[in-house]
Formats: sequence, structure tokens, C-alpha cells
Amino acid sequence: LPAGVTGTFAAGVFTISGTPTETGTFFFNVTSTGVCGGATEIGSITINPVLSGNTAGSDVTICEGTSTSLTGGPIAGGDGTYTYLWESSTTPGGPYSPATGVNNGSNYTTGNLLVDTYFIRTVTSGGCTDVSAEVAVTIDPLPTASAGGSGTICSDEAVTVAGATATNGTILWTHD
Repeated sequence: LPAGVTGTFAAGVFTISGTPTETGTFFFNVTSTGVCGGATEIGSITINPVLSGNTAGSDVTICEGTSTSLTGGPIAGGDGTYTYLWESSTTPGGPYSPATGVNNGSNYTTGNLLVDTYFIRTVTSGGCTDVSAEVAVTIDPLPTASAGGSGTICSDEAVTVAGATATNGTILWTHD
């Protein structure tokens, strides 16, 4: 057995426990003897390295109603075969649920978002699981404009149009 792991036999059960301090495949024998003979079974335990490098990209701000791509960091550890699950929440810190669309690739493209949304990526490999830190996709609302009304006058008169407003932008007056 690897360093940090022990095997015990009690009440007919062989138990392997502990925290391994090395990786690899380790073999062990369990032998039983009795009046009518004996039996030996060979077992193995594989210890994979912990996963590292799992990120879900960087925080980003996008325009309301658009999408963005999140690029996950390269993974090391496990058994070298990785499964991914992207999850999302509209609340910082979750709770999270599987993200819409194709959510099982190393990278993820969001749908068209209308509200701030938070993403994590879970990676699993060889019995190891790692959850990334949260990435925030902040929504910049679309600008709005109101001209404040219209007026009809004769060519030798003046008119005032009042009440022009804009949100999430600036007012620029033009005429044709």
C-alpha cells in the first residue's frame, strides 16, 4: 500500500484507509486460511494526483441580450481523462444548476444573457473532482432614449421640445 495508507482486517472485512502521500498503482494480497485450505486474492488501489489548473475564465461585462465565451484553464492531474460540467446562477455564490446549452466542454459559450450571471466549472477525472472559482458575467443594460415629444410650428416661430432623456448613455442632438 502507498505511504499514508494502512490495511486492517477485523470481523471478516479488510479495510483500507488513510490519506495517501504518493500517487500510482499499488497492489495488495488478502489471504485467508482455514481448516479446509486457504485462498488469496490480489487487489489494487490507484492513487491519482489531485486536479489543478481549473478556472472558469475571467470576469467580463457584456451588453444586455448578448452572449460570451468562457475559456476554462488547462487541467493537470487525475487520470488524464476529464469530464466537465458548467453551472450557472443568477445569485453570487449559488445555488448553481447546469448551464443551458452545451455545458460539458472544456470551454463554454453562454446564451444571450439579460441579467448578471455567475458560472463555475466542475472537472472530474480518475475519482478526483475540482470546482473552479466563480466567474461573473455582468450585464450592461442597453441604452434608451426619449426625444421628449414633437412640435409643429410655422417657419417664423420658435418651438421648445422638452423632456429628452437617456439612460446608460449620453444625449447627442442631431437634426436632418
